[in-house]
Amino acid sequence: MEQKVVTFTPNPNSAVNKPDCGYGHACSFCKEEATCTRDKSNHNKQLSEARLAQIGQIIIVLANKGGVGKSTVAANLAAGLARRGFRVGLGDADIHGPNAAQFFGQQGERVKITARGIRPRRYRSPDQQSEVRIGSLGFFLPETDAPVVWRDAYKFDYIHHLVGSYDWGELDFWVIDMPPGTGNELITLCDILEGSNLSAVLVTTP
Repeated sequence: MEQKVVTFTPNPNSAVNKPDCGYGHACSFCKEEATCTRDKSNHNKQLSEARLAQIGQIIIVLANKGGVGKSTVAANLAAGLARRGFRVGLGDADIHGPNAAQFFGQQGERVKITARGIRPRRYRSPDQQSEVRIGSLGFFLPETDAPVVWRDAYKFDYIHHLVGSYDWGELDFWVIDMPPGTGNELITLCDILEGSNLSAVLVTTP
């Protein structure tokens, strides 16, 4: 028996303020940043709110330690939902181990930045009814095994980029692969996602 997939429809009447410049990426990606006189203080906040208004359900995959299979669970969850026909995004918030792309044969690939934002990489296998849209820091690294040595301020900016600067489009599910522990990345993300339809998968053993 074929199962009917009910997809998410954004509320067209929701009061979401979008950046008045019309660009779908952070100011740091903009070629007009040096000469721009617009109010930049709320730009990232408005970007994130506009993206989240188009997402039905957010699932964060986390654990208190590394090596338990968070990335494997996140990738398979995203692929499984896409196989059933849902519109799915996979956000890689594991800054020091951004390996989400490897599960979909996308390692070493690059992303394009357009006026609408950072364009996610897309993967669709023959048995998937829908594609998986992938966003990861790995797409910006010079080498796939390049180390990432960042202070918390840079991590804060990246999490905001992951939510707001990527052109995720309308999604039924957005799966987020978290780093180990309960550090700055998780705190920042939870602040941004406050009020969203949010759930979590806690991976406890490998």
